[in-house]
Amino acid sequence: MQLDQTILNIISAWRTPELTAFFNGITFLGSKEAIAVLSIALIIILVAGGKKKVALYVAYFTIIDALITYVLKNLFHRIRPDELGRLIDETGFSLPSGHSSSSLLLYGMFAYIITRSVASRVGRAAIIIEMSTLIALIGFSRMYLGVHYPTDVMFGFLIGGLLLWLFIRLAKKHV
Repeated sequence: MQLDQTILNIISAWRTPELTAFFNGITFLGSKEAIAVLSIALIIILVAGGKKKVALYVAYFTIIDALITYVLKNLFHRIRPDELGRLIDETGFSLPSGHSSSSLLLYGMFAYIITRSVASRVGRAAIIIEMSTLIALIGFSRMYLGVHYPTDVMFGFLIGGLLLWLFIRLAKKHV
């Protein structure tokens, strides 16, 4: 816990109006609304492309991620960081970070599906780097904005990573 607070204190010292505006935009990309819209868009694209089974997996894992996060938040009951250090309003419990788990899962699914159709190793690497950077920025934004501890974000990434691994194991036969 002390390390969590120390890290948040260091991050808060870097705050500027420009970075705050940037991280507000980044954090939106991991919000329930953005994840829902992008998941539906991915499902529609997959169905239109004849990948109905993969579309079903996307829907299934997106819902499972939301359920796991909800259950764990209510199991752990971890209070968010001090309200005085928050730059945005958030309600509910802190552990795990739903933004972190859902962004790793969804943007990881996007990266996996897209890279399966890219012939160039450089192209595949670029997609993976871009999606990984976005995922990391979303996780960091939650700490920067003062609504999650580093361990909340790490636990969210763990959940999202495990679900992504399961998704890939199931989807690789159908992509």
